Amino acid sequence: MGEVVKAQYRSGPHHSTCGTRGRVSGLLPRFVPFSHSPGMEGNGDWSLSLQIRVSAPRVGPSVEPVEPQMRRGKDPSDPSIHGGEWEAPPLKSKYFFKRQAVRPNLATCQIPTSRLFFSSLLLRHLYELDQHLDRFLKSASMAKIQLPFDQPTIKNILTQTAAVSKCMQGSLRYWLSPGPGDFQLSPSGCLNPALYAIVIEAPSLPVCSGDKVVTSTIPMKPLQFAVMKNVNYLPNALSKMQAEENGAFAAIWLDDEGFIAEGPNMNVAFVTKDRELIMPLFDKILSGCTAKRVLVLAEELLADGRLSAINTRNVTVQEGKAANEMMLIGSGILVKPVLQWDEHPIGSGKEGPVAQALFKLILDDMKYGPPTVRIPVPY
Repeated sequence: MGEVVKAQYRSGPHHSTCGTRGRVSGLLPRFVPFSHSPGMEGNGDWSLSLQIRVSAPRVGPSVEPVEPQMRRGKDPSDPSIHGGEWEAPPLKSKYFFKRQAVRPNLATCQIPTSRLFFSSLLLRHLYELDQHLDRFLKSASMAKIQLPFDQPTIKNILTQTAAVSKCMQGSLRYWLSPGPGDFQLSPSGCLNPALYAIVIEAPSLPVCSGDKVVTSTIPMKPLQFAVMKNVNYLPNALSKMQAEENGAFAAIWLDDEGFIAEGPNMNVAFVTKDRELIMPLFDKILSGCTAKRVLVLAEELLADGRLSAINTRNVTVQEGKAANEMMLIGSGILVKPVLQWDEHPIGSGKEGPVAQALFKLILDDMKYGPPTVRIPVPY
């Protein structure tokens, strides 16, 4: 299960314990909001519950924020690991374990129309955190979710979360909710908006390996929701499942006019026979942070003649399938060449030189890029 590395607790009548280092297994406490870093003041319950699991809330005296001394090497469910100024009562039940709600009737965290974001963590830096946060706040505004903190505070919380996790390579996922409530459709019963974050270690970096895609028959989201980052991922999940059922990596959506749109959680790009790099317009799809960065980095290939032009425009299926190269672009895969779309081979049917070059550019940018895209983590 991993090794207990750190915990903080504070609050009102509830207290919590927090996490272990290792692969993620557990998710949400029932009492939220998750959102604070050491020394911050605020209202409500909170924890830095980073990985593996979250314990049940318990009643105890109010205490100031402390950093308990935790004994290493014990199972995180062992109540004896808790230290500090307050000794927690014995843990009576697990609420979440291995991504399952063991007692779902007690898991009363309501998260309607939340935002979900993903930032890569590599070499002691978070990649494109500011860019993702800008989209995060825009999406929250569109969904009418009040922010529990301002942008600088959220940024500090996320970098501190990454630091406490001790993770050197992986991802930081974070999402926003109107807060715990009454499971009604309206969020009017949710009085305390909540920010959640979890760090996930990655055993290895993505590789530039080619794969197959199919055309999705699952309707894509309407415009208002397609351009908003949110956790309404049922169409995305069904589209991904359709791809897997057909031996493919992803399914490609077409918009209401028949133009190429995007994948289930990734953008699409092509290199035409005239060496033009093209991406579908972002006006009907999610504005991918990684895709936008690729467009900037691709200028290097324009300068040395490997590309003749870089454009975002409408792309037909016929043009896409006739391209020399096709690729998927996203935070989790970086740049993934597409070798076959439906039954049609793309180009030579092998990983193309531009896709491989863009993959190297984005990976190097993650490792050595400018401060505008690499935020240091204060381990």
